Amino acid sequence: MRCRTCDYPLWNVKARNCPDCGAEFKPSEHVFPRGGVRFLCPHCDMAYYGTGEKGHLQPSSFTCVGCSTPITMDAMVVAPLEGETADTQVHPNPWLGRTSLVKPYLSTLRDVLLHPADFARSIPYAAPLGDAALFFAIGTVGAFLVNLSVQGCLFGVGAVIFRQMAPGNPNPFATVGMGSRVMQSIVFGLVFSVLWVIVESLLAHLLLRGAAKSDRIGRITLGRGMHAYLYGGGAGAALMCLQAIPCCGGMIGVAWFGLSIYVIGMLLRETYGVSTARAIWTMIGVRVVSSVLLGLAIIGYVLIDPRSFGLPPALIQRLLSGQMNQPVGQQFAAYRTQNGVWPTSPIQPFLNDSFGLMELVELTRTSGPATIGQLNGGTIMTDDGTLAAAEHAALAARLTPTGSNGAAPFRLGGACFVYPIAGPEPDAWLVIVDRKGNAGFVRVITPTRELLLPTGDFAGELSTENMRRVAAGQPPIPDPTTVPDLLNAPTPSESAPPPAPVVQPPSVTPPVAPVVPQAPPPTATP
Repeated sequence: MRCRTCDYPLWNVKARNCPDCGAEFKPSEHVFPRGGVRFLCPHCDMAYYGTGEKGHLQPSSFTCVGCSTPITMDAMVVAPLEGETADTQVHPNPWLGRTSLVKPYLSTLRDVLLHPADFARSIPYAAPLGDAALFFAIGTVGAFLVNLSVQGCLFGVGAVIFRQMAPGNPNPFATVGMGSRVMQSIVFGLVFSVLWVIVESLLAHLLLRGAAKSDRIGRITLGRGMHAYLYGGGAGAALMCLQAIPCCGGMIGVAWFGLSIYVIGMLLRETYGVSTARAIWTMIGVRVVSSVLLGLAIIGYVLIDPRSFGLPPALIQRLLSGQMNQPVGQQFAAYRTQNGVWPTSPIQPFLNDSFGLMELVELTRTSGPATIGQLNGGTIMTDDGTLAAAEHAALAARLTPTGSNGAAPFRLGGACFVYPIAGPEPDAWLVIVDRKGNAGFVRVITPTRELLLPTGDFAGELSTENMRRVAAGQPPIPDPTTVPDLLNAPTPSESAPPPAPVVQPPSVTPPVAPVVPQAPPPTATP
């Protein structure tokens, strides 16, 4: 039992003030091993032993059997057992007094999650920060390893299944780039966990230090406050191992987000000596600030590696130049301006780092998940370019070229691409998004804007656009509903197998009789 202000040993102290710093203390504020200390009557030194859950006396008030004086536990002197000293006394903190690893870790995990206030009271003032950091490291690294192992097993099983279902797919799970993505996630998660402890403990220390009890001002350091986050965060990380249970990952994360406010709040309350309400409200405020900082960190990650999210690598330049507000059609028109021709396929601008592929995939959505062949919302974020290049080549083989102006009108899912446009007019049509008739409006995309036309008005607007195209020497736009969907069309090499060679039977020539030379006819003599 030590003073929580200066860590001075309080064994055999009859006064209720620390002999070193004068801070008040009560035996009931401390946790003892059950039956592990002696409670001595302050009048006759009669010894009693605590049998309660925290090693306290039951009842806490009674009449001494030695001197018949009414006494309470908080008025008694606490001493080690006979033959023991303070140095050999069993420590009530299972982690600091550990002689092994597994059992003390599980006991500490239980105490932090179920009895955080009692656990905080068992941490001596001079407890080393390294022990708390070790507890945090075990929980954090263990959670990452467990979840990574489960995801790796599921990924392996899924890869085998999809290899059998799609043997021609060169990269069904984007396996070329998956390893780097997984390593990025692990490094980001570990770095974030450490930064989370540092940032939140610093914010909590700044908010609670001024509200701590007067006898603790100047003695509570940031290192002391970090104990609460290292123990609380380590216990929460251990709970994240349960995320490996199918269909439970999200619920576990949400549950810990709320539970952590209580657990770490109670640890902070005992560390700084503030009220429960003050500790909880401080935790809520700190959590809001850290969530905002996390959002900014994710935004920074998107800006550093935008291709992971289906966005072009030149994302920062586009943001600074205001190009992110451009409609899809303007991005196609910008590609033609820069390159002099329309892209061979709508995927080509993404391969040239001038277009966000996710925008294009969403454009072609009909019903259900948005896809372009093997490209969808999931594979776009993990593809290293293999799938995009394969789908671009497949589409380019299916398109009907029209010289340097691009291709004849073609459909990809719910989007009918009608470029080349009639001319430089800003309202010339590029893409018609009709959702295959599943909506009451038709979305028309031009180089500068996007129009929503009621289905009933679409035919008249299409006729007007075709008049402009004919005047510019361009073929008219056909009825979009009659344009075949290239996503389901085979490539020319697949549409008709080459005819088998016809083997002619050898011709039989009738035998020719040999020619026998004949003697010349005799000549008559006169």
